[in-house]
Amino acid sequence: MRLLAALFAVSCLVLELPGLPVSGGSVAASQHFSVNVEGDEVTGCGDISVTSDQEIARADESLALPAAGPAKLSAARNGGVWIVGSQGTQIDIEACKIAVASSQTRAQEILAGIRVQQQGGAVTATGTGSRWHVYFIVRAPRGSTLSADTTNGPLSLRDAEGTFTVQASNGPVSISNARGTINATTVNGPISLKGGAGEFTLRAQNGPLSIKLDGAAWDGAGLTGETRNGPLSLTVPQGYRTGVLVEADGHSPMRCSRCPDARRTWDDDQRRIEFGGGPQIIKLTTSNGPVSVEQR
Repeated sequence: MRLLAALFAVSCLVLELPGLPVSGGSVAASQHFSVNVEGDEVTGCGDISVTSDQEIARADESLALPAAGPAKLSAARNGGVWIVGSQGTQIDIEACKIAVASSQTRAQEILAGIRVQQQGGAVTATGTGSRWHVYFIVRAPRGSTLSADTTNGPLSLRDAEGTFTVQASNGPVSISNARGTINATTVNGPISLKGGAGEFTLRAQNGPLSIKLDGAAWDGAGLTGETRNGPLSLTVPQGYRTGVLVEADGHSPMRCSRCPDARRTWDDDQRRIEFGGGPQIIKLTTSNGPVSVEQR
């Protein structure tokens, strides 16, 4: 699964947080239910399954935003956001609402209290109590300008082109085959990137950063990635033409396997691995974390 590979690209990490969905698996929540994502990619609320020893109530809601104007999505606590590119002319949003209670009557009451609110270009979800979640599935046309944030939940950006700012707290960020201007931040969670083109800035605090480059060169202004107190993993094709710089402080272990094109520099304060020629528009750094680099 694509999202699973993104989450665990560095070290098969499982984040044990209440209500956090894990692709292809489940994490038991303190409210006696778990959320699972099945299949290679999330395309609708039907891809999200919920299991519980109590009663479950669900409902879906659809809304749309103009693609021309900036849009912002704030997922509810323990909710998630999946953004995928589309051929449409507007930003289509599917809100997947879930409530759990000891009786179906009470679950329906909680579900009825969930509100997905749209004010201008901003979309938020609110509810009462703690046994409810909302997950947003967003179909973004080419050229969209969109920001999204999650708390204790995943955030995924896939096959989309535009300007995207994504931020997760205590949750993973997965980016796959995206193009444009991308800014991604996590605190206490991993960031993974596969492919891509444009100008990317990735920052992880207390979490791993995993990068898989493809093609023969980077197409766009460049890629900057930084992790603090977390491991850095890079996979780069052999013969990659774009200049790549990987840096770590002198106390961070660094490993480069099957790296015939690598140029290594070691000293007491800093360690470097470099690839390609020309300007180094791909720069990856870590502080207080191990580095693993591989050519394929």
